[in-house]
Amino acid sequence: PEFTALQKEHAFLSAQNEALYKKKALLSARLQEAKEKSAKSPDELGHELEAISKKLADEKAEYDSIDLNYTLAKARMDKFEDDLKKILSEKINRRMATLLREGESFVFDEEFELCFCDQKSVLPLISAGGGVITEMGVLSFRLALSEVLGSIHFPMIFDDSLAALSPEQAKPFYDSLRETCSQFFLITSSEELCEICRETANFVEL
Repeated sequence: PEFTALQKEHAFLSAQNEALYKKKALLSARLQEAKEKSAKSPDELGHELEAISKKLADEKAEYDSIDLNYTLAKARMDKFEDDLKKILSEKINRRMATLLREGESFVFDEEFELCFCDQKSVLPLISAGGGVITEMGVLSFRLALSEVLGSIHFPMIFDDSLAALSPEQAKPFYDSLRETCSQFFLITSSEELCEICRETANFVEL
């Protein structure tokens, strides 16, 4: 909600900024035109120039105020996005620690797309080669986002998402599911994963 509000404020200030810029250009043209009207008496010309100059100064002050608000709103929005990226990345990398090798991590690019980073390159997760890293990276992102937004109160469905993991690797993810989701359905053919789930009192096997 805060990010959406900042986006709306950013768009509103941008529109005001553009409108004031056009007003400024119009008044500058009128000022130049007034200067060129030599047929008028010096007093008449002076009064007209004074009125236009005052209006231009008022418009400039309003423009500067809106421009400042625009800059501050953009800075708040950028900080909000950077903070959110940092929080999500930390949660994802902490959950993926048992699967990542030294020098590997997950980061977000400027477009807020989750990327896989190793010592050689930074690639969008969907282009990182697939397999366990990609699948578990997506799952970790879903869980991290759920944690940031608050515990979710509707069922989540995971289709054999943990099947490729060893019991030691799968248990932290399963524990995260229990902590984050009020209810979830885990579809799996792995007997080892079922055994991990049976350790939970509220587990129901279908």
